[in-house]
Amino acid sequence: MSIVRAESAVEKLLYRIAGEENRDFLTLCIHWKKVVGDLIAERSFVDRFENGTLHIGVENSVWMQELVLDRKRLLANLNAQTDVKVEELVFFIRSRKRIHG
Repeated sequence: MSIVRAESAVEKLLYRIAGEENRDFLTLCIHWKKVVGDLIAERSFVDRFENGTLHIGVENSVWMQELVLDRKRLLANLNAQTDVKVEELVFFIRSRKRIHG
């Protein structure tokens, strides 16, 4: 019996549920926190990926400016850490929708 990391098993399940048409988007969502770090990941989120452009929602203009200034490094890291070709980053101000239960 082989031991499988829970994180790996969850990722495989997510990819299966999302389907091939959402594979690149899911990959970028999974790697966003690894690329930007915990602090910025708490204040931003991957919104959509279309035609090589990754759209990122940001909590406010201060954090958006931080990301804009770091755009080249973010693009390089996303492309290095994933097999998805991201050509452009677009930032916009929007808070995450929260589900209260």
